[in-house]
Parts: sequence; C-alpha cells; structure tokens
Amino acid sequence: METSESITVLIENLKEQGYTKDFKAEKDGIRCLQTKKLYTADQLEIESKHRNDGNTNPADDSLLLAVRTKDGEKGTILLSYGAQHSQNPDLIRKL
Repeated sequence: METSESITVLIENLKEQGYTKDFKAEKDGIRCLQTKKLYTADQLEIESKHRNDGNTNPADDSLLLAVRTKDGEKGTILLSYGAQHSQNPDLIRKL
C-alpha cells in the first residue's frame, strides 16, 4: 500500500495510467459513475491501494483504490475509513 500527501495528485497519476472511470460505493455494490453499471465485490479486482491520513482530523482518513472490473473498466474508488461514513461495511470488507 502506498501513502501519499495528496489524493488529487494520486487520482491524476492513475488517470494517466488508464484508470479513468470513477466508482462509488453504494448499499448493494460499487457503481461506475460514467456507465451507471453496478458491480458486486467479486466483479472487481483491486490493483493498488493508496492510503491518505487526514492531517488534523481522523475523520478525513481515506483509502484510494485503483480497480479493474471483470468487463475491463479501470478506475478509482475513494473510501473513507474514519469512524463515521455512509458506506456499506460488509461490501467494503469483501473488496
């Protein structure tokens, strides 16, 4: 797992490497925001992880994942791992 000072820089670097889609964790899966397709955890492969610790507030801690879907889409998903978040914990564990 890599650590970086800037999620924005990491996302831009990953986009240059072909990770151009944006994914979002929802209650029932991971949605590609561009195609609107919903994926289950077993339809995704994590290719790299990048941790970012909040500078002053632990609630700002996040994890950026570079993922590839079984049907060939590549993109990123930004997950919060602070104490308070609205993500489905079971789904995140499966990832």
